[in-house]
Amino acid sequence: MNAVDVKGVGTKLIIKANADTSAIFLNSADGSLFDATFSTEFSQIVEADAAGEDVDDTAFLQLKDAEFTCIPGRDGGFAVSAQLYLTAETIRREKRRQVYVADAYSNCKKLTVDTAQIKAPACPAMRELHFELRERLPQKTPLSEIAYVAVSSVCAEANGNTVTVRSRLGGAGTDADGTPASVSMELYGKQDADMKAGAKLTVLSVSAEKPQVIGAAGEAELALSVCVVCSATSTSDITAVTSLTFDDDAPALEQGPSLIVLCSARDADLWALAKKYGSTTDAIRAANGGDTGFDADRRPLLIPRER
Repeated sequence: MNAVDVKGVGTKLIIKANADTSAIFLNSADGSLFDATFSTEFSQIVEADAAGEDVDDTAFLQLKDAEFTCIPGRDGGFAVSAQLYLTAETIRREKRRQVYVADAYSNCKKLTVDTAQIKAPACPAMRELHFELRERLPQKTPLSEIAYVAVSSVCAEANGNTVTVRSRLGGAGTDADGTPASVSMELYGKQDADMKAGAKLTVLSVSAEKPQVIGAAGEAELALSVCVVCSATSTSDITAVTSLTFDDDAPALEQGPSLIVLCSARDADLWALAKKYGSTTDAIRAANGGDTGFDADRRPLLIPRER
């Protein structure tokens, strides 16, 4: 199964997808095996709780169960009626901007600032890992023909920054005597994801293509392409102001000179200069030519104090 198109309209998410089915049949006339593939198109509307241009939509589909019924047709042919039970999982990643106070100061009264170290989550980054699994088919009885091979199960798990994939394949063929025989094997692979240190990796979806049979039936290898979609969630440590204590009854801060001329090449950060000398960033900019052509690194720099 694969999603062809995922589109958000307001709070509704429209999913268009295809379900490709491969089946194996036994010819009652001569006992031979043959396979057939057909595709089913479907769509689904999911109601979501977020909307807007800053929302990214992703959909994952999973086949839960299936029922197939052979219906006799004309001239000895037949048709197959398929009933598929599918589930759709949607992920809406909304980009949000959060404002926080990193620092505060007062140039007239004593101000107590309490801060705390907090972890700010970053928008999860999507990762796609592609696995090419290939291994020789173990055979207790050599096969003369492999008629059909399909994925019966595929799963992935994340441990740290390593993703491990396991897949079970099953199918059917015939041995040297023409007797139907089963095909079964497991494929395994692992891969490291490139992500920031300390990020948490979560597996969102696993999908596999149709297995490929490589080589003659007696010495065949099975190859499988698997795509794993992961989400890498990381956080950043920031210092944020949690409370302010402003004592209105306390005496005003001791006033210094009304203008400071800074000649040193140090203390070039505008906010730090305003806080250190009891001024404001707007006052410093205005005293040094305004926003046009202003440079906090210029020397001498005039710093007017607020009185």
